Amino acid sequence: MNPLNINTPRLELLPLSLRQLEILLEDISSFELKTGYVYNGEPLIPPISTIFQNQADLLIKDPNNMIYHTVWMIARKKDKTILGSILSKDCPNTLRQIEIGYGLNQEYRKKGYMTEAVIAFTEYLQSLPDVGEILAQTLKTNIPSHRVLEKSRFYVYKKTKLYYWWKQYSE
Repeated sequence: MNPLNINTPRLELLPLSLRQLEILLEDISSFELKTGYVYNGEPLIPPISTIFQNQADLLIKDPNNMIYHTVWMIARKKDKTILGSILSKDCPNTLRQIEIGYGLNQEYRKKGYMTEAVIAFTEYLQSLPDVGEILAQTLKTNIPSHRVLEKSRFYVYKKTKLYYWWKQYSE
């Protein structure tokens, strides 16, 4: 088990190495064989594949900040099925703010998995000395994501024509 894995009662959050991320983008079957996990996350087509490739590019440029640049798989412990992913969009900025993003295969929605993953991931990020505030952005129309963030102690702090910007309440 990777010491960076984050565990909850039902889930494991698995940070992918650059090589694992490249294999996943190239061939899901090879990824499954090498990791022992079944990939049933969001389909690896744009925009998801583009996001994953962007994270891989960040890992290549800045391998010392792997925890901020990788994609973390959200896996169900009981059957080692990957349900979705979560990530930070870059390293914390000069204000110690970091933005998260996440996605879940539709068949696993409305079961509390994403809320469980967001809470665990943000608790982990908050434990890091260079992270102060955790942010997220959603489309105004993405009500399920609003619910996940609300249950994960986020509040809307900024609104634009299309988006809500969220910030997690501090301890």
